[in-house]
Amino acid sequence: FFNQVKLPEYWEIIGDSKEAGIYDLGKKRANISYVEPKYRRLVKEVAWLDDKQNVRLVEHYNKYGWCYAKTSYNLRAEPITTAYFTASGKEVIVENHVTKDITLTYQGKIYNFPSKTDFVIHYLKLRNFE
Repeated sequence: FFNQVKLPEYWEIIGDSKEAGIYDLGKKRANISYVEPKYRRLVKEVAWLDDKQNVRLVEHYNKYGWCYAKTSYNLRAEPITTAYFTASGKEVIVENHVTKDITLTYQGKIYNFPSKTDFVIHYLKLRNFE
């Protein structure tokens, strides 16, 4: 639910059945969007804003209420990286939207793939789908 989003101390969430915002002493710091149906107030994304109200980071939530990914944005609102996490918050995949490479942390090793295709091929081989 929207009231379970982690906030810095003394910040507050103000919202209704359509959307919500995170505020610090009256200054908007983030937008909270809900999944459908919105009246249930289940969080889909939290878009964190810089001082000029540009979206700089979006946290993506799944149906279980945990943050499974975070996407960072530049000042032109273009995605730079997306990091994917386990339920315990461990980062496992980082996708660089600029260079198109993907970094995977798996079983204590770090793998780098120059493309999404190479990443998928690695996964298919790992699962014996050759």
